[in-house]
Amino acid sequence: MSRHFAHIAFTPGVRAEQRRYNGQEAPMTAAGETPELEDGERAFIAARNSFYLATVNADGWPHVQHRGGATGFLKVVGPSLMAFADYGGNRQFVSVGNLMEHPKAATRISMTRSATGSPGDETACSKAGSASAAGHTSMVPRIFRRRRF
Repeated sequence: MSRHFAHIAFTPGVRAEQRRYNGQEAPMTAAGETPELEDGERAFIAARNSFYLATVNADGWPHVQHRGGATGFLKVVGPSLMAFADYGGNRQFVSVGNLMEHPKAATRISMTRSATGSPGDETACSKAGSASAAGHTSMVPRIFRRRRF
């Protein structure tokens, strides 16, 4: 897990449970750490043809959905910015609607290195931050900007 993600994920409740079960909190770095994507992350993202998108609706309920396309449909378009074309699927627009009401999202981008899918064979990249949805056509561009601390 990146240190930036830890700043988002390790809320006071999470840190209390870490102390309860582990006897200490998981380490985090200073809040000023830059959330910019590193070269390895950029290359990993560029080589993927799918990822999972998590959004939250106005009532606080989470929604996770798979997104896929040709390799390269998910792009890094800035130091801390990713974008992708959302190809029309079931036409329910749950993720788009959620982002219009609650502009926070997380992604899980992973790759299994072996056919067995054995534990430890997965490489993953998780990102979280504010997001926006633009347009309401069959191809909806989505932009993700990682939150700065």
